[in-house]
Amino acid sequence: MPPADVASDNRAKYWIGACANDGLSCTHYGAFADLPEAQALAKEIKMQSPLIEQYGIHLLITPTPYGDLIIGDSHEYSLDAQPFNSEEVDNLLIELAEHTLGCSVQVKERWQGVYGAKGKEPISILTPSEKSLQY
Repeated sequence: MPPADVASDNRAKYWIGACANDGLSCTHYGAFADLPEAQALAKEIKMQSPLIEQYGIHLLITPTPYGDLIIGDSHEYSLDAQPFNSEEVDNLLIELAEHTLGCSVQVKERWQGVYGAKGKEPISILTPSEKSLQY
């Protein structure tokens, strides 16, 4: 299950109007990831910034009606949800957001979403792990 790490901020000095994302999203989402250009970008990212590839980091910035920004996200896939976020991953997301926005951000709160996901195959057959069956 991938937790999506997100954070919110209310110090943006201007309104971005709509959701903004960076080129990293092209390597994450299937609609783009199969394109040769996205594959070339993914290869470069893997060499230069292995954490970005390892944690499925891609920048999404979404304004709220209250003037805050929701900043995310990353994906860590495992059979069970981990209760803790990686500070290194969270800091990398903040750095990407500050670089993209051209201003510093102050995190007000953090949360992670946990949800089920299927593999790359058209059909997924899931079996419980031994660990999940032990109480």
